[in-house]
Amino acid sequence: MTIVLTIIALSVHLIFLFKREILFNKKAFKVLLIISLVLVGLFYGIRRSGTSIRNVEMLTVPCFALLTFLLMSSAYRKVFNKDAEDSFHTMDLRLMKDGIFNFLFWVTGLLFPMYLAYRAI
Repeated sequence: MTIVLTIIALSVHLIFLFKREILFNKKAFKVLLIISLVLVGLFYGIRRSGTSIRNVEMLTVPCFALLTFLLMSSAYRKVFNKDAEDSFHTMDLRLMKDGIFNFLFWVTGLLFPMYLAYRAI
């Protein structure tokens, strides 16, 4: 069960890694946000029922990761007037700011949601 919960927790980052256009599309982002809110509701339902599933807190991570992405991408759009591009395989120095955005999302989008999932809830 822990493997399934880990895949669910990393779902936003897997989308970011392989198909980031989905996260920048407003309609698809809303669908992902609704699905993540359903997962949060499922977490609270499981917790209330008293079932002892290990690491069930991971169900809340996609919602926090999406909110982190929304805040970071909004700030990036305001500063640079464009969406961040995938800059992993390029050596173009003009994409350095996109690479910094990608790095910060990986770090902040994983550490902050994990902290909130395990400490605040």
